[in-house]
Amino acid sequence: MHGFNKTSKDMWTLENNLKQFGYECFSPDFELTYKEIEHSTAVLEEILEEMDTFHLKTDEKVHLIGHSTGGLVIRKLIANSKYVHKIGRLF
Repeated sequence: MHGFNKTSKDMWTLENNLKQFGYECFSPDFELTYKEIEHSTAVLEEILEEMDTFHLKTDEKVHLIGHSTGGLVIRKLIANSKYVHKIGRLF
């Protein structure tokens, strides 16, 4: 997750490097500049719900990487999410 006043484009280098190691990556855009952290947390939870419904295997985990404010969104998510059991590592 990108930081304040940034977009998913700022995470492309990291995403491309992780793909070279075999990770499937998804880097969404969040409205961190004009919306509250709670809004981005709700959007991230919707993404996890969709992934859980359509993509994830039973024992598969999602690893989350956040830069700056993106890390705060992740921290808020894991404190209040029903998907904590689907989250692996946090960076």
